[in-house]
Amino acid sequence: MDALADPRHRDRIPDNVREFTVLTALYAVSFVHLDEGRWQDAVDALRSIRGQFDARGWRKQAGKVHLHLAHALACLGERAEAAAEYRAVLALEDRVPADVRDEARAGLAALTAGRPAPLTRFAQ
Repeated sequence: MDALADPRHRDRIPDNVREFTVLTALYAVSFVHLDEGRWQDAVDALRSIRGQFDARGWRKQAGKVHLHLAHALACLGERAEAAAEYRAVLALEDRVPADVRDEARAGLAALTAGRPAPLTRFAQ
């Protein structure tokens, strides 16, 4: 991250690489919060990048951001917002891996049935 901010490198690093690196770093930070069960911190980190991967055509990453945000929101008891995030994953359809869609379906089904969201492994 320091290299991105260093003026000596600014002209050598393409804007799309800089953007992807920053988004990926924020996404990685959210894993620390998720793994430690710090749901509000994870929500804050993920909300700051929600929609930004999708806008750039990086669908897999977009789906994972929505999925992990949904899980964190469900853990905070924000069921309606969590359901909306699960639906956002499903709206990406075949542009995200099947396992991500399956996890979103399971989370949404649990929420609509009034059960706790299923446990997940937060893998990048």
